[in-house]
Amino acid sequence: MELVADTGSQAYVELVTALLDSQGAASPRGFDTREILNVSVTINDATQAHVAGTARHFARRIAATETLHLLAGISSLQQLDLASNGRFSQFADDGRLRGAYGPRTRGQLQQLVHLLHSQPNTRQAYFTIWHGDEHDIATRDLPCTLGGQFLLRDDKLHLRVNMRSSDVFLGVPYDWLMFSRLQMVIAACLGVEVGSYTHDVGSQHLYERDVPQATVIAQQGVDAYTELTVPPALDERVNRDLMPWQNFQNITMMAAKLALGDGCIAINNSERWYRTNVPRLPVGEFRLCLTCRYVTHTADMAVDWQCDECSIH
Repeated sequence: MELVADTGSQAYVELVTALLDSQGAASPRGFDTREILNVSVTINDATQAHVAGTARHFARRIAATETLHLLAGISSLQQLDLASNGRFSQFADDGRLRGAYGPRTRGQLQQLVHLLHSQPNTRQAYFTIWHGDEHDIATRDLPCTLGGQFLLRDDKLHLRVNMRSSDVFLGVPYDWLMFSRLQMVIAACLGVEVGSYTHDVGSQHLYERDVPQATVIAQQGVDAYTELTVPPALDERVNRDLMPWQNFQNITMMAAKLALGDGCIAINNSERWYRTNVPRLPVGEFRLCLTCRYVTHTADMAVDWQCDECSIH
């Protein structure tokens, strides 16, 4: 199945409608779903790759926190629990989300920006989230996203994200927004326009429990009179005197400071949305491990900048 739309709102309503009409069914882990295999959704303008203007109003706190975590290359279970009333803990192991995207992509993205700058026509600008050893590790948090490819063509940066599994009700509104914000940041660092965003997925599904709410989304469609408010992409700090990967590094550092509540930084209008919506962590009770990029929580701030797991290894 292939969908093409100008905005995420239009694409989302079409995708939800298609799943409501789908005859495909599956029951992984005993939960009944409606399913369509091999779905590709392309949103022509990635700056509009979100679902505002539909009856599916995403939780801004979750969207802001997940976006900052991806941009900063970090993960904090406590912060995501604060943003979601504790929903993320059900997927955690020993206080960590083992499939968190930030720590998995941190080392790849800066190299990717360098590659796109030095070889604009490259077909190798791919980042990997699924590492291949997931089935060998006992965890409750397997990444839904496999990876993504950036393509720079005609001075526009396009992004194609590949997912093994995608929940249209709970996952799509956040995935489209989070990855398209990353796309906007990298495009700004490269000094190019933002192109299309494509969402490729093996199993696009809708849980039966969410069918009543999905029906309302399909019936109401897109509110043409609603101004679509796009959360900013943290791209106003791009300095044209720096190389693209230096700008990207600076923006990731800024994203980490915003996420972790650094009160010393001056924020501009494009960053205020994140500062407003990301929940604050208790002052003095957390630290970021610079090796694994997980935020750990401790009252002992005298320890080294490594978590217990990294210190052992």
